[in-house]
Amino acid sequence: RRLVDSTPGLKIAGIRDGYFAAAQEADVVRDIRRSGAGILFIGISSPRKERFLRAHWQQLGVAVGMGVGGSFDVVSGALRRAPNWMQRHGLEWLFRLKQEPARLFARYARTNFCFLWLLVRARVGAKQEPDHHAN
Repeated sequence: RRLVDSTPGLKIAGIRDGYFAAAQEADVVRDIRRSGAGILFIGISSPRKERFLRAHWQQLGVAVGMGVGGSFDVVSGALRRAPNWMQRHGLEWLFRLKQEPARLFARYARTNFCFLWLLVRARVGAKQEPDHHAN
């Protein structure tokens, strides 16, 4: 309702919650295709949304498919958006963690650690590579 109110001419082809079993995926794909949507925004958790898109992309019939994380909760007013300064500094995840610690702590701890590990590996690897531009 908020999106339609704020965006004149917007046509929402359909909505569905993301709580469906693997056995229901064929029905969900069929419903998306029949909706005629050109753009599909998916708010289900990672990596489930990425796996769903990869497995069913050819059958969905959309031009664009995009995982939007918790954006639906923000747009609907269920969750507040982080202050601008936190958004500018890439700290919106920290604001969300404060709002939903029980749900997000384990996920953020795991993914942030993995990201940090990959970053360290990339930095260490970059320092060990020979300089091919040296004279």
